[in-house]
Amino acid sequence: MDHQIRCFEAHVYGGNDLKGVITTSGSKNASFPILAASLLTEEPCFVKGVPQLRDMEIMLSLLELLGTDIQRSEEGILRLQSASLQEEKKVPDSGLIQKIRGSIYLLGALLARQRYVEMTFPGGCSIGARPIDLHIRGLEALGARVEVQKNKVIMSAPQGLRGATIFLGGPAGGSVTGTADIVMSAALAKGQTRIEYAACEPEVVELCQVLVLMGAHIEGIGSPILEIEGVDTLKGFSHTISADRIEAGTWMLMALCAGHSSHPIVIEHFPKKSLGALLFTLNEMGASWDLSGDCMQIKGGQNLKAAIVHALPYPGFPTDLQAPMAVLMTLVQDGSEIHDHIYPQRFLYVRELERMGAHLETFPSGLKVHRSQLRGTKIQATDLRASAALYMAGLTAEGVTQITEAEHIDRGYECFEEKLRHLGARIERKVIDS
Repeated sequence: MDHQIRCFEAHVYGGNDLKGVITTSGSKNASFPILAASLLTEEPCFVKGVPQLRDMEIMLSLLELLGTDIQRSEEGILRLQSASLQEEKKVPDSGLIQKIRGSIYLLGALLARQRYVEMTFPGGCSIGARPIDLHIRGLEALGARVEVQKNKVIMSAPQGLRGATIFLGGPAGGSVTGTADIVMSAALAKGQTRIEYAACEPEVVELCQVLVLMGAHIEGIGSPILEIEGVDTLKGFSHTISADRIEAGTWMLMALCAGHSSHPIVIEHFPKKSLGALLFTLNEMGASWDLSGDCMQIKGGQNLKAAIVHALPYPGFPTDLQAPMAVLMTLVQDGSEIHDHIYPQRFLYVRELERMGAHLETFPSGLKVHRSQLRGTKIQATDLRASAALYMAGLTAEGVTQITEAEHIDRGYECFEEKLRHLGARIERKVIDS
């Protein structure tokens, strides 16, 4: 499979009020660990709703390199069966591991399944340090022998893993990827494992629910304390991936920024239960919407008030939505602030918004936003979520915004530009290389 990055720049034209229907795709962040969980059993696993993203295709290619048989039905259902993994017990270093952060989920699954794993460190966006020390600490507590080399980690547990009490608290709260890795390993460990300060994100909850379908014994799902009683074997499962809460939140902020004031944008598959902090913040700012089941109707926001947002671990305001929120804040009253307590260096997009005329003041781990009139110009996308914010800024700006390195957007949003065009946006993509 060809995983060459298609570099392109996007030309975004401002001035069109968006309206119509947009559908939220399956969650990227839930798909990664659930795909990895298929390695824990020899039986077939069926997964529906995995978004068609470059990052997902890389993850599937890694699974195939490990020996997983993957078939895709016309309905988009993936059948994965890892009846026998490759004899050489290491993740093939094909360069794919360093392309995605989600490759880290292979660590816990492979260690539990074959008692040995060797892999290079994962990649991902440049949004500050994203260490794996909590993964290592937790898996060592389960009995793994760990050797960290310059660019890879080697873990072994020749006698199998054993249950332990593990504290996963870090500077930014519980680790999502660390919690997922350790839960997968603990599911096949001997005895009971207790994880304290476990991450409570919906993606961790969804993984735990899938593991229970596989026969795992897990108590405390959704809480910061998880108790796992190890079992000898796990079975296959069938599961539909939940709607992507970050994508849905992006569409909601996009609607407030660039939506028509009279005709709503309808967001289908809106996961309201996992976006409580966003909904609370926008309600405090004076935004309004109609929500029936998982269908939201929302119009362009007018006369919204300032807000102070703190990006925190779930159920706090999502760090992945702080850049799009900054764009909305340029359209509201003065006095808005954003503080990111998870990735305090996640403000590389600020200089790009300033090029567009945004009046912003930065301080350690934060940003103050003033009401600004944005103007189209040439800017650079710095990471996945910043890319979405820059598209949003372009749709609200006067004139044309030229976004270079816009290929980041294809890592996390399925058919992003196509969905926006369906709402009336004018966006052109110019391929830089082929």
